Amino acid sequence: MDRDGDFNFTLLMFGVSALGAFALVNNVARGWSITSSVIAAVMAVAYLVGGIFVVREHRREDAFRQWLFSHAHAIWAEGVEYQGVLVRPDTELVTFPIGVSMLILRFSQPSCPELAEGPYATRARLGTVLTTGTAGWWSLFGVLATPMELFVAARGGARITVNEYMEQLAKDGVTSRWRQRGDLH
Repeated sequence: MDRDGDFNFTLLMFGVSALGAFALVNNVARGWSITSSVIAAVMAVAYLVGGIFVVREHRREDAFRQWLFSHAHAIWAEGVEYQGVLVRPDTELVTFPIGVSMLILRFSQPSCPELAEGPYATRARLGTVLTTGTAGWWSLFGVLATPMELFVAARGGARITVNEYMEQLAKDGVTSRWRQRGDLH
């Protein structure tokens, strides 16, 4: 899995937050309307919160991958408890799409895999729906892709078994020039 796309995704979120904050300060300084200032503030806050959510999802997924690989033998043998659920190769994981747009840029990625029967699946769905619902519309492609992503989340996300997820990780690996250089941890 290419994690450089994750970095670009997050960079877009924080970049739009900075532009929104700049527009807010600029609008207030020039005496522009309250409406345009409020729109700039809402955009800045929405993209900032979305960016923080995406960074948190990256860290959670890295921790989950590490946990999976460190417990792989036990998962295959008798299963291991994680978040109160016995994890075996046939245990279902669920991901929800996160979509963010700005002008002509459109980034979409799945959330951190959650146990479908675990306590955090609903929280992950809510976070992705809020992020996609506020930051997904703002491009030419976002108008088309955002309703589909929200529909997938409303239907319960995309499901994959632990076995399929581990096979995918083993096949694709986790590559990132940013992580290899040590820029991201």
